[in-house]
Amino acid sequence: MRKKSAPHLVLDAAEFNEEKAANTQMVEAVFKYDYVYDLPPLDLLLRAKGKGLINLVVQLERPDGLRIELVKKAIRLNSEAPIRLSLDKEAASASSNFLQTYEDPAALRSISMFTVKPVETFFARAEQGLIRNPLPLKGEYRLKLTSVAVGGGAALTDPSLTVA
Repeated sequence: MRKKSAPHLVLDAAEFNEEKAANTQMVEAVFKYDYVYDLPPLDLLLRAKGKGLINLVVQLERPDGLRIELVKKAIRLNSEAPIRLSLDKEAASASSNFLQTYEDPAALRSISMFTVKPVETFFARAEQGLIRNPLPLKGEYRLKLTSVAVGGGAALTDPSLTVA
């Protein structure tokens, strides 16, 4: 039987909240993704436009209730410019922590963490076998982007999530 892969999809209709005060803008964008496939996406790409000093936190809430902080970083942009975060690249540390919590230590010793695909681990059941035989965790995923932009004219706008 052929396994169904997650298709390429752009999600730009997020639950979006914005607050402004003095020279600070706070944005929270929550993207919902209904994962019903046998094979996980290859990557999750967050895109937006930004200007100024932007502090970003990206958190994934899985259907099993687990919340994983994928990325925490600061970006400085002197003028408005595109922002692009590949969670396959940016979330390697979060993936390593996730695997150390749920995978068999002997299995972890037998592989190089450089060969692990972070996004693949986040769409698998949190149980031993994550590396060799990951079972899909189907259901609604919520990816939450929180940003604080600081400085005159600093802002984050037009966030979108591409499932690739």
